[in-house]
Amino acid sequence: MEVIFYIAVLLCTIIEIIQLSDTKRIVNAIYRFKEDEKMTANLGIYTLASFYYWIILFIGLLSFQWYFFLLIIIMGFIPKGKYIWIRRVDSLITISILLFIVLNKFHFHINLF
Repeated sequence: MEVIFYIAVLLCTIIEIIQLSDTKRIVNAIYRFKEDEKMTANLGIYTLASFYYWIILFIGLLSFQWYFFLLIIIMGFIPKGKYIWIRRVDSLITISILLFIVLNKFHFHINLF
């Protein structure tokens, strides 16, 4: 069961990489949705992926590396506004944390607490 969870964490990493590569389009779609209240198919998929991502993060709070998942959740509540570079930095930090979580579980075995 642990392996399935960490595969799900890797899927979250892929979601974050997609967000990093397409940040400008995602930000524009979010602001267009706020203006005309009409959700496109791509924004619906993004919303569904974000919902899955948050579920995995909250399940991660029950794992051995809960402090990293808590850090990602806290970073998610930081307002980013229209600034694309802040979103990209946030994505890079989140990708590195998620990769460290998976590598620490299967390779490093570092007990930080």
